[in-house]
Amino acid sequence: MRLKFQNILKVEELLFQRLKKNREKQDEEKREYERLLKGDSNDPEIQRKIEKYIHKEKIAENRQMAMEYFPESFYSQHHMLYIPLEINNFKVIALVDTGAQMTIMSVDIAHNCGLYNLIDTDYQGQAVGVGTSKIIGVIHCAQIKIQDKFIMAKISVIENISIGFILGLDNMRSHRCTIELSTNSLLFNDAGINIKFLSDGECKKLKEKNAEENNELIKKQSQDDFKK
Repeated sequence: MRLKFQNILKVEELLFQRLKKNREKQDEEKREYERLLKGDSNDPEIQRKIEKYIHKEKIAENRQMAMEYFPESFYSQHHMLYIPLEINNFKVIALVDTGAQMTIMSVDIAHNCGLYNLIDTDYQGQAVGVGTSKIIGVIHCAQIKIQDKFIMAKISVIENISIGFILGLDNMRSHRCTIELSTNSLLFNDAGINIKFLSDGECKKLKEKNAEENNELIKKQSQDDFKK
């Protein structure tokens, strides 16, 4: 999307005003620091203020160094790693997470992709990460479609998770996966799969498309079950 010339001018003006205010604040703090240096060096309050100023200066220097080496970190957010996949024709956007010890799936997705009846409840427990969630069981072997190929995966089914599917370290190790950030892709070396990670925009569009197609799939499955 292209910005209009007037909007660009507004952005530049806002940035200029912000920089001006920051510079004025820094100049005022510097004058205050110089004034403190001329004061009673034995005064605890003056010492505390001087230490506070030095501390802020070190942080400012560190921030300036970051702006020189990786300025993109100040204006761009690092998107998480997502890939599209299918389970029994049900389309899923999976988070690729090397920090997750196991691959997990929500109860809703287990229902919708027809795997709920395969959950082994002898493997209940607690998933601990940011908070805790109940593991209601494990699907020992599920077929997952990635691009035009299939892999087998062990999946834990968990209650109350906001992300429907997380591809964890267990299955990435099993399939000798390689995360290539230089090419923004995930390789399943044993299966010969090389899939690009989704961008933020692609995730949003695909989520909407998947919702429509999955609703049609669920509707058709309900009609087939009714006929039986």
